Amino acid sequence: MTGAGYAWDFSFLWAYRSLILTGLEVTIAYTIGTIVLGLVVGLVTGLLRLSRNPIITAPLVAYVEIFRCTPLLVQIVWFCYWAHSYSRISVGLDRYLMIFATEMLSNTSSSFSAASRCIVCDTCE
Repeated sequence: MTGAGYAWDFSFLWAYRSLILTGLEVTIAYTIGTIVLGLVVGLVTGLLRLSRNPIITAPLVAYVEIFRCTPLLVQIVWFCYWAHSYSRISVGLDRYLMIFATEMLSNTSSSFSAASRCIVCDTCE
């Protein structure tokens, strides 16, 4: 593919270092935020699933199964289509997409956290 004499030159990236660092900061902030939000929602969902009341547990089981059993990429595509149709009636698409991205990733994280209660409590149906 590349010759033995080829030298990779990444010196042009130095001009974009502030953009690269900003992207890194945003990525780390989203990662931490979605993990924390997902753990909190997953803990509450998991604890509520311990209830014997089917009115409480049925929607929570559906929530966990929907978000846990569909690939994240499919969920993102669904949310993007929904966000696109929503953006036609609202202003500030960037703000909404940031909220949707955080919600989508935290939903996936929380569904896995809520499902882990089966392992801890040994109460899977």
